[in-house]
Amino acid sequence: MAVDRTIANLDGAVALPRKNGELVFHAPWEGRAFGLAVVLNEKGAYPWNDFRTRLVERIASGCPDYYENWLSALEALLVERGLITRDAYREGSVGWMGDRAAWRLEDGTEVPFRLTAIFHKENGDWKIVQFHTSVGVPNESTVGMALPT
Repeated sequence: MAVDRTIANLDGAVALPRKNGELVFHAPWEGRAFGLAVVLNEKGAYPWNDFRTRLVERIASGCPDYYENWLSALEALLVERGLITRDAYREGSVGWMGDRAAWRLEDGTEVPFRLTAIFHKENGDWKIVQFHTSVGVPNESTVGMALPT
């Protein structure tokens, strides 16, 4: 995922948690929430500044957990734009999953990958409404050098 500089360079109270220049996620859901917000923006679901504004509001409200604020800002924006409804969460008709797995090649090499899916319950049956897999490739393999962070 190529993260736009506007996203990567959030500053002040909304600056992304980093250690030695690398993004820090303390739990898998934090990385998934980050990725979901970025991908939805890249796909045109909302302008990044709309998300940033809600993130600033959530952080100012006093919750000390950065990614709790991130997820709350994302949910609020998606509800405001009519992309999801709060009722879907309350009634349990929307599900989300993410996982890491690996393909084992014939020579025994394992290729790690990530997968995510969004489910919607219709007439008592769960249906996949979005599914994505991705294989991470080091910058050195694609552009021949490490990229600055």
